[in-house]
Amino acid sequence: MKHIEEEIKERAQSTIEKVISRAKKIKEREIILARKKQEEIVSKGKRRIDEAIERKSNSLKAQLKLEYRIKEDRFKEELSFLLLDEVKKEINNLSDNVLLEAHKNLIREAVVVLGLKKIYVKANKKISLLIKEQYEEVISFIRKRSPEFESLDIDDSLNSYGVIVGSLDKKAFFNNTFERRFKRFDESFKERILNTLKKYEK
Repeated sequence: MKHIEEEIKERAQSTIEKVISRAKKIKEREIILARKKQEEIVSKGKRRIDEAIERKSNSLKAQLKLEYRIKEDRFKEELSFLLLDEVKKEINNLSDNVLLEAHKNLIREAVVVLGLKKIYVKANKKISLLIKEQYEEVISFIRKRSPEFESLDIDDSLNSYGVIVGSLDKKAFFNNTFERRFKRFDESFKERILNTLKKYEK
């Protein structure tokens, strides 16, 4: 009988030890799983924070780029007006011969573009007078590039330097005023100035 009791005790002890061992393994597994879950939560949270920071950073960069472009465009516009004013001042100091030569080239360029034999030329009063005084010379100059060119009429109602050249029926015209030419080359010209300024900023 005593032998049976001891055997029962041993089996019970063995069973208890197995249960305890199993419980420890389950506990360890649960701890490992809990740690993994915690790491995943932390990693996911960190990822979200990093993404939020990146979005904010990209947003700020885009905003700064936009502000820079706006300021750059304003600077270009102001620079354009300043340069145009300087050009106007310089033009007023040019001699009649230089002015006439410049305007002869402007007229001829327009004639070549339009392909006309007879034109009207709108210029300011000073240039109109110079053209009238040197009419034959102007015609001869134009014919060097457009041999079929015949004649031109003068309109002295323009308020700026340069010319507006058109067909007598007013259906075609070419704006070759200094302001218009300046605007046509404006962007590339201002870009070169900005690039030069940036070199000095470094």
